[in-house]
Amino acid sequence: MYEHPLALPLTIDPTSGPVGTEVVLTGGGCLGEQGPGAIQAFVDGHPVEDQDPENPAIADEAGDWLYVIVPQEGTPPGTYQITATCFVNDGSGTAIAEYGPAAFEVTGEPAPTTTVPEQPAEQEEPAPAAPVVATPTFTG
Repeated sequence: MYEHPLALPLTIDPTSGPVGTEVVLTGGGCLGEQGPGAIQAFVDGHPVEDQDPENPAIADEAGDWLYVIVPQEGTPPGTYQITATCFVNDGSGTAIAEYGPAAFEVTGEPAPTTTVPEQPAEQEEPAPAAPVVATPTFTG
């Protein structure tokens, strides 16, 4: 695999897990002449679909950024190369910085969740009965 000679470090946490694991990508140096850039993550060279394209991941004023990806159901087990690119935040597609690669291992499908029957809430002891004082009346 070709690695960009000027690629900046890409940190991922965790480095392995089943489908559904939130993988946090972080980096720095995503700062251009126009300010903080927008981040795009890639898995094996394919862009990760942004869940909210109207609000892209943007670096902070220092150029540091965080991006979360989640392996989706049906992703086969294996090791995947994660990279990221910082672009000028003007829609031009001009790259500011490249990150990675870093490896993430998908270990399989998530373990099935078992539902434990809910235990009834503990009830407080009822207050002792109070005697009723009344004069009996009879009809008849």
